[in-house]
Amino acid sequence: MNRVCVVVGVFCFWVFLPVLAQIPRAQGTLVVINEVLYDPAGSDGGHEFVELFNPGQEPVGLYGWTLETGNGNYQDRWKLEWTGSESDTIGAGGFFVLGEEGVIPEPDIVTAMDLQNGPDGCRLTDPAGLTDVVGWGDLGFGEYFEGEPAADARSGSSIGRDPDGLDTGSNRTDFTCLTDPSPADYNHPPRDLKALAFGLSRYTPVMLPEIDLVCVVGNAGTETCGNGTVLAGRVGAYVDSTIILNDIDPAETARVVLRLPNPGAGRHQAMGWLTSAEDRWSGNDTLITSLVIPPPPLVINEIMFVPGGRDCEWIEVLNRGAGSLDLKGWTLEDSRASPKTIADHELILGSGDFLVLVEDEDIFTAIHPDVSHAEFRRPTGGWGTLNDVDGPLGFADAAVVRDNYGTMVDSVAYSESWTDPGKSVERIDPDAGSANAANWSPHYGELTGSPGAANSVSFHLPRAGSVLSLSSKVLSPNGDGKGDLVAVSVAMPGVCLARLTVFDVNGRPVKRLIDGEEIDSGRVTFWDGSRDDGTRAATGVYLIMLEARMDSSGETLRARSPLILVRR
Repeated sequence: MNRVCVVVGVFCFWVFLPVLAQIPRAQGTLVVINEVLYDPAGSDGGHEFVELFNPGQEPVGLYGWTLETGNGNYQDRWKLEWTGSESDTIGAGGFFVLGEEGVIPEPDIVTAMDLQNGPDGCRLTDPAGLTDVVGWGDLGFGEYFEGEPAADARSGSSIGRDPDGLDTGSNRTDFTCLTDPSPADYNHPPRDLKALAFGLSRYTPVMLPEIDLVCVVGNAGTETCGNGTVLAGRVGAYVDSTIILNDIDPAETARVVLRLPNPGAGRHQAMGWLTSAEDRWSGNDTLITSLVIPPPPLVINEIMFVPGGRDCEWIEVLNRGAGSLDLKGWTLEDSRASPKTIADHELILGSGDFLVLVEDEDIFTAIHPDVSHAEFRRPTGGWGTLNDVDGPLGFADAAVVRDNYGTMVDSVAYSESWTDPGKSVERIDPDAGSANAANWSPHYGELTGSPGAANSVSFHLPRAGSVLSLSSKVLSPNGDGKGDLVAVSVAMPGVCLARLTVFDVNGRPVKRLIDGEEIDSGRVTFWDGSRDDGTRAATGVYLIMLEARMDSSGETLRARSPLILVRR
């Protein structure tokens, strides 16, 4: 269905461009060479063209007019390409294209062209002998250009007047490089709405049944337009549209909001597009991107940011989603926002699989020989050094993963206090938030980390609203990798000083897990079945008890939870 939308915010995004009636004109022909594609992408054959433009208010007959191409390496080396017939006419404000058979739309005159890649030129001559000359590249002979030659365009791009018909007497001033050649159409349309950005509103609570998408729409033309334009969007199987009710002035932008059903957690392809009868150029009306609704399909799972001994830095990612992911074009970056391409070719990461991104493959192999080569790689784009000392913003560095659209999939800003030198920091719960410091823990065990395998502290934390929660009611620390640790989660309503202690059934303290430390709303810690002196606790029933004094009120909160320790 259509919804009505009012534009909510307008700001300038480039300098104002004059309308057609204000375009400067030097003395010369009534019709000008407006655009030239002399070096099409790939093979030049079949796609070269020269576009003429009539900036006047009356049609112009082209009988007797001529177009020549010139080889700028020599003096007076012109070749006749076309002579106008009695039927050749160009309308007021219209275009007339001479081009090869592969040009779309079909030119008014289909003919083989002999345009050179430079330095070269074109010359249009009317029956009275007046000329319009356009040259490009490093030309040494003045007959091939006016004023100064236009800058040379790279392969696949054309040179064109901007705005159309501009004629100051200098090719350098009048012509610009056009990455999207536009035969028989405006180089700079008078009415041209452009979709500049399309994405999830930062103010959308992702747990709601609907999400808000924001499209930034710009007026890239020279005339006011926009009222009545339809903005449509699609995310997964959901499609909807809204109508823009306000005009957008030239060189300004507006934010338009479109509401769609929430497609659910994960990464989704999204597309937004504009439809308007006034819009003279549709090539910039559509944007395709991605949306990530938490929890994301891929998470940063483990980080070695302060290696000890001979180890190197590395970051492990986990595909926690239900389907495979192709990481081609995905990037890894740090807080300095210097993205490094993970892979420039197909790289499939299956559901539940790990990939370790390493600083040095040889060093990593020597330290972690059990990790197969299929499970680690140095990013194609290189490696950015991870900082290990907290900076003025309160964290040491950040790890950010973006997909091939540049959409952030996951990010972690870590602190030097999260682990000790030579130990990785591990994600506790892959479904819990990355920004929560309580969801990260140093690696437990004799090794430096667990790259390419389940984390030593990998648990799904309880989601209950209780102050004290355990990941399991049974602890069996026998070294088999199952039940060797129990995660103890503390969730407080604010800052507090806390004590968390393991007691036996006789009320004697066995292990102090948190000993009078300040907690900022949450903490996760672990018990491995050992006593304070490092010896093994006996099998039996234990109580984990929390006592916390709130900073704000001085109130003391207490909670306890039983636990059974067995040794199989």
